[in-house]
This record gives sequence, structure tokens and C-alpha cells, in this order.
Amino acid sequence: MQPVKVQRWQSTPPSQCDVCKAPITKSFSDARLPMLGSWGIVCPACFMSYGCKTGTGHGQTYVKHADGSWPKVAG
Repeated sequence: MQPVKVQRWQSTPPSQCDVCKAPITKSFSDARLPMLGSWGIVCPACFMSYGCKTGTGHGQTYVKHADGSWPKVAG
């Protein structure tokens, strides 16, 4: 059985939410914002408030690990 390859955020991690400007510290989503008609980096609160989803065509969620990496946990 092949080990599952963990996908990680490859760029510099975002510093703030594109919507509310809250600092990104533990998790963020790169998601389509249905109410705004665009994509953005959003904090967990804005992800829920704006009806975002994860998955193909919707977005991905990343969580910061102790080693400083940001593996994808959904989408």
C-alpha cells in the first residue's frame, strides 16, 4: 500500500483574512465566496458566514502544524 502524500500550502502563508482582515494564525481556507462571486483567503469565521464549502470547485482548508507547515485538511 502506498503512503498518502500530504498536500501543503506552498506559498508564503497568508497573514490576514481577505474579507474581515483578521490575522491568520491557526487555519485558513482558500475558498470561493458565493455571496461575493470571487475567491479569497478566509478565516474560519468568514468561511462559515459566507457559506463557503470545501471540495473541487469550492475550496481547500489548511491548518498550521507545530513544524510551521500548513497541510491541507479538507478539499
